[in-house]
Amino acid sequence: MYWKQTVALAAALVVSGAGCGGSKPLSRAEFVKRADTVCDRVRNQERSLIRNAPALMRAQHLSQAKASTVFRARFIAFEHDRLQELESLVPPVTLQDAFTQWMDDVRINVNEIARPEKTPTAAEDAKRYALGVQRERLRTQLGLRRC
Repeated sequence: MYWKQTVALAAALVVSGAGCGGSKPLSRAEFVKRADTVCDRVRNQERSLIRNAPALMRAQHLSQAKASTVFRARFIAFEHDRLQELESLVPPVTLQDAFTQWMDDVRINVNEIARPEKTPTAAEDAKRYALGVQRERLRTQLGLRRC
């Protein structure tokens, strides 16, 4: 059961949706390129962890419960790294509002995932779904293809 929860967490993090920026706004093309590069890198780290999980569990003699805790912490660390890198980007002025709102939604999603596991209420599920729809709309508006 723990293993399935870990894989579900990984999938949620990969879907949710990181480059260096400066103080000068980037062009739209450069912004998209940098953000997508960061997101690709983090997604590849997460996929690698999933792919190598069974071998890692055997090598470190981890129980499924302990492995779930270890992998969850790693995925959350990957997502926090992604957030930091994305926050360092300076989008074009025309995209600043959408980027700020999208980042707020991504941050909420990461914080929700990082909370101790509990079964969400119907209202929490509805809120998560609405935020997911909004996050996807904003991602598309920003032109991000891999975040």
